[in-house]
Amino acid sequence: MNQFKLFASGLSADVDEDVLMKHIERVNKSIHVKGIVIMRDHQTFRSKGLSILEFPNQEECKNCGKCVGDKALRELNYTEVLGNELSLCPYRPGGMRDKTASNLFVKNLPGETKSADLHQLFAPFGKIFSARVKYNPNGTCKGYGYVQYETKEDADKALGALNGETYKGSKITVEHFLASGSRTASFMKYNNLFVKNIPKNFTDKDLVSLFEPHGEIVSAVVIKESPDASGNKGFGFVCFKKAEEAKNAEDKLKNLSLIHISEPTRQAEISYAVFCLKKKKKKKK
Repeated sequence: MNQFKLFASGLSADVDEDVLMKHIERVNKSIHVKGIVIMRDHQTFRSKGLSILEFPNQEECKNCGKCVGDKALRELNYTEVLGNELSLCPYRPGGMRDKTASNLFVKNLPGETKSADLHQLFAPFGKIFSARVKYNPNGTCKGYGYVQYETKEDADKALGALNGETYKGSKITVEHFLASGSRTASFMKYNNLFVKNIPKNFTDKDLVSLFEPHGEIVSAVVIKESPDASGNKGFGFVCFKKAEEAKNAEDKLKNLSLIHISEPTRQAEISYAVFCLKKKKKKKK
């Protein structure tokens, strides 16, 4: 029987095998770890912040076996090691970690959101492979995160149930994650629009009013300065039900005097058509 392994990420460069082992013992001494391997750079030998944890199988431990790894996943996931959040998922080389069909991208999350909160929010819809949010240096959430399910069906259920829902005062957007290569290949067939230079008092309803004449809108979100703030950051997102509707909005709105179409962004992190609202120029006296 194969060993049960967990893949760990988010580790500080100062975490070595000994530090990680002591952390596990502090959390629960009954968790039996057979081995820990910290992944290091071949030239500098510096930690990459990744590790593989190996646990006994059923043949080696009659009372534990695979349940040892499951217990470690439940109790160690999202705990803090030297100031960094430990993120764990089953180790499947060349398999689950590379698949995107069951992976979701979640944005407009409140600043206080933690990975454990994200996991709890999405857990009712299926078995989660991994859930994590991206953090700022001060420990607050950057406003987005990723959830990967064991199956695409569960990911679809979560997307249908949570997209556009309000979480801790913020209207979140949930969509299927696209790898950078896929985003580039599918750029000409998109249904998401990134809108910038919008007025500070613009709301989600204003965004809907501007775009809904051009197709059925799935979600429209103005990104706020903070969950409780009345003003926004000057940009937002509009998701149409169909790619043709997004293209229709692009074609129609580019003829309006208030809007012009800028060149599509080439940054790998964005795969949206970009709309820029022109700011009115002050008349010279």
